[in-house]
Amino acid sequence: MNEEMKDEKDLPRRTYLRQMGALGALTALGYGAASYLASKPVEVSALSSGFTVDPADVELIKTTVDGMASEIPEFLSELIQINSTTPTYGGADPSVRGGELDVCNHIGAKLATFPVPPTVTDIYEGGGFTGRGNLVATFPGTGGGRSLLIWGHNDVVPEGNPADWTPYPPFSGTIADGKVWGRGASDDKGGLNPGLFAIKAIQEAGLTLNGNLYYGATCGEETGDGGAEGCLERAGAITMMDRGYMADAGINLDGGGTATITQVHLLWMKVVVPGFSAHSSQRGTMLTKEMKHEYPTGPVSAIDKASIIMDALRKLETKWRATKKFYLLPQGHYTIGPNVLRGGPDGITTPYIIPNHCDIDYCVWALQTESVDQAKNELLAAINGAAAGDWWLMDHPPTVTWELWWPPFFTPEDHPIVVNVQDAAEVITGTRPAIASSGAVTDSCFVLPIPAVNYTGKTGYGAHSLNEYANIASQISATKTLALAILNWCGYTK
Repeated sequence: MNEEMKDEKDLPRRTYLRQMGALGALTALGYGAASYLASKPVEVSALSSGFTVDPADVELIKTTVDGMASEIPEFLSELIQINSTTPTYGGADPSVRGGELDVCNHIGAKLATFPVPPTVTDIYEGGGFTGRGNLVATFPGTGGGRSLLIWGHNDVVPEGNPADWTPYPPFSGTIADGKVWGRGASDDKGGLNPGLFAIKAIQEAGLTLNGNLYYGATCGEETGDGGAEGCLERAGAITMMDRGYMADAGINLDGGGTATITQVHLLWMKVVVPGFSAHSSQRGTMLTKEMKHEYPTGPVSAIDKASIIMDALRKLETKWRATKKFYLLPQGHYTIGPNVLRGGPDGITTPYIIPNHCDIDYCVWALQTESVDQAKNELLAAINGAAAGDWWLMDHPPTVTWELWWPPFFTPEDHPIVVNVQDAAEVITGTRPAIASSGAVTDSCFVLPIPAVNYTGKTGYGAHSLNEYANIASQISATKTLALAILNWCGYTK
C-alpha cells in the first residue's frame, strides 16, 4: 500500500486534535469521557441560575431589536448581493476571488456607523492569499467580565445554474414574502447578520459590556480553508487564533435552532488504482487470462480493479453504519462515500482503449469519539486486504492520498457557554434548544482551545441548494437571543 499525505505545516493545534480526539479532549477538561459520551444528555427545562440579565433589560433588548425590523433584513440583502463564493471550491469561477474581502469591507463600513464603533476593525487577507478576506472587530469591556468570540463565515458555495433559481436570482437579495432570498441567506450570511445587530442593539439600549467581545467574519469555511489539514489555502477561522484573538468562549454563528456541541471527522481520501492499457478488443483475452490468473503481460482494466476496492470499502461502510454510534446522531450516520470517480486511458475520453488508471475520491464521515488515525487505519486495512486478494493489485497496489482532514470538536453539554446560549434562547423563544451534534463540519474546531457552541436560532431553507432564503422573523428573534447571550456571558452595566 502506498500512502501519502500532502505537505502541510503541522501546527500544535492540529497535533492536539489528532492525538486527543473528542474523548481525550473531554478528559483534559476533567470529564469522565467514556461515561460522559455514552450517556444521554441531561434534560434541563428551566433557566439556569447563571442567567442574570435583568428582566427590564430583556424587554429593552426586545424593543430595541424590534426597532431594527427593517434594517436587519435590508443589511442581509446587501450581504447576499456580494458574490463571495469560495474561490477554491471545485468548478468556481476564478473571478469570484475577492468576494470574501468585499463582504468584510462592507461589514467594516457598517461597524463604523455603530453608536460605539469597535476600537479595532482588523480586516486582512488570511495566510497572505489574495482576496481571502477576514474581519475581526474588537469591542473592549470595562473589566471584570468574561470574554467572548462570536463569528461566522463570509463565503458561500457556488450557486449552480442561475436559471434554475425561481423566482429570484441567486445574488439578488430580494426581500419578499417574509424572507430574504439568495445564496448565503441561510449559510452563513444569515448567521453573521443577527450577530452583528445583536451588538448594535446592546449599544443602542445603552448597555456596556464588562468582558471583551470579538466579532469575526472569516473566509473559506465551505472548503475547509478555515484550517483543515490539507486545505488549498489556510486562510480562514484558524488565522484568528494565529493573530491572538483568544476568548473565554465562542459562539459560532454557523448554526440553527439547536445548541450544537460537537461534529464528526471529515476525511477526503483519494484512491488511485493502476491498470495496463491495450486495444479494447483485447478485453476478452484479458478476462480469459484473469480466470486463469495469467498476467505475465497483457491489459488490465483499472476500472475493473477499482471495483474490487470499492466493494471492500462498501463492506466497511456497512460495518461502520451498524457499529459506530454516537448518542446525538442517528444510527448509520458514519459513511464512506465514493463521490467522484475518474477512470480511463491517460488523456483519452473515447472508450477504445482499456483504462490504465481509476481515481476515486471518497468523502468519509468518521466517528468523532475515535482518533483520525483509527479511522485511517480501518480504511487502509480494508484497501490492503482487498489488494492482497487480487493477484494484479498485490503487486500493483492502489495509492492512497489523504487530501484533507477536517477534525471534530467537542464542548461538554453542561459547559457554561452552552447553558448560556440555551438560557438566552429560552427567554426569547420560550423553548430551550436541544443539544445536538453536527452531522457535517464547521469551523468550531479551528478556534481551539476556545470552547465553542454553534447557535444562532435563525431558520431558513436551501443551504447548498436552490432558492435559498432566510426567514426574517427568525433573523429578528436570533438577534434578540444573541444579544442576551452576549450580555449574560460578558456581564454588563447600565
